[in-house]
Amino acid sequence: MDVGGDIAVNTTWGPTGNPPDTVYNLISHINILTGVTLTIQPGVKVKSNGSGFIVFGQLNAVGTSTSRITFTSARPVPAPQDWMGVSFDPSATDSSILDYCTIEYAWDGIGNQSAPLRIEHCDIKNNYRGINGQYIPSFIVINNRIFNNTQGISCATGTSPTITNNSIYNNSEYGIINNDNNYWINAENNWWGDSTGPRDTSDVDTLYNPFGLGNRVSDHVDYEPWLGYPIGIKEEKTLPQEIPATAFALPSPNPFKNRISLAYSKNNNEQIKIKIFNCLGQVITTIENTGDNAGQRIIYWNGKDTRGKTVPTGVYWCQIKSDKPTVIKKIIKVE
Repeated sequence: MDVGGDIAVNTTWGPTGNPPDTVYNLISHINILTGVTLTIQPGVKVKSNGSGFIVFGQLNAVGTSTSRITFTSARPVPAPQDWMGVSFDPSATDSSILDYCTIEYAWDGIGNQSAPLRIEHCDIKNNYRGINGQYIPSFIVINNRIFNNTQGISCATGTSPTITNNSIYNNSEYGIINNDNNYWINAENNWWGDSTGPRDTSDVDTLYNPFGLGNRVSDHVDYEPWLGYPIGIKEEKTLPQEIPATAFALPSPNPFKNRISLAYSKNNNEQIKIKIFNCLGQVITTIENTGDNAGQRIIYWNGKDTRGKTVPTGVYWCQIKSDKPTVIKKIIKVE
């Protein structure tokens, strides 16, 4: 089905839509006018040789886990920047949703300039920019895979999205780039392609992770904590005053230079084993406590390996194993 031009009345695309079909070929830009909703049903594939969507009204593209909606290139050999992508105009005020969609081979897979928008369970891949957000009061990006783009997510000029529980990886330039350092981007609890977290080589803000092997991030991206740890354990954030039985407090000071304290509590007859790992998941040293007495304990690591050699500056991981679930903390050694 060839489509293009203005959508001026509420319209549905899909097997039961008007007109009914499952493949829609964009022969010119689709303009969803103000006050109008385009609904795209599960299983629909939208192909374009260059045109894209401009949303002034509302776009509801909600697929399912077994019947996704696909926005893609119509070219025989698709490549990034083949088409313009799905763009939300600054005048759009209606809330749109993209759920269980695949958006690929576009210039900007999703371009959002001010519209309220929720992006969930989508594969956003093989675009120049997976998501390009500007002038946005807020939008939500959750439970997506954003990969194989040049820039996974690019934000600017007052953008304050919530970006969480996504897999952001294999993006060649940046996983997330913030082009407006007057604002922070909330990007906690994402997977960055490696257990060491995103690569952040600039220390001009409060975050610094130069040894991260995941996707690169710019300044003013709040990526801590992140998902994925060297031995498959999610970091637990327990404040020192909240230590229950067999718990691990935040190491201090962190970053550290010569010595770091590792505080925990234990039950009677409980064996505690603490291991320090490097970024490659290799064990640097092991500390055991088999004492019988319960209570809070503090041990210190002097930054040396099992041979007594001082380890280099970088990111390390401290794991505590006991009768309770294993916990791991990130620690940073500096010179």
